[in-house]
Amino acid sequence: MLGVRIDEKLDKRLAELAKKYKRSKSYFAREALELHLEEIADYEEALERSRNPNAKYITDKELRKRLGV
Repeated sequence: MLGVRIDEKLDKRLAELAKKYKRSKSYFAREALELHLEEIADYEEALERSRNPNAKYITDKELRKRLGV
């Protein structure tokens, strides 16, 4: 269980979204928090990999070639 204080503007936006999609405000708050935490984890992983002195990099041109785009 977690209690979070949000300002009136954000609460109004959240309430409108909840009403539009017939979901609870908690549902959208939980989804947003989960997504944000995943983004932070991805960022931290990318940062850690970028600090690896043995990392090998390719150009965007090479990436496109490998992907066939």
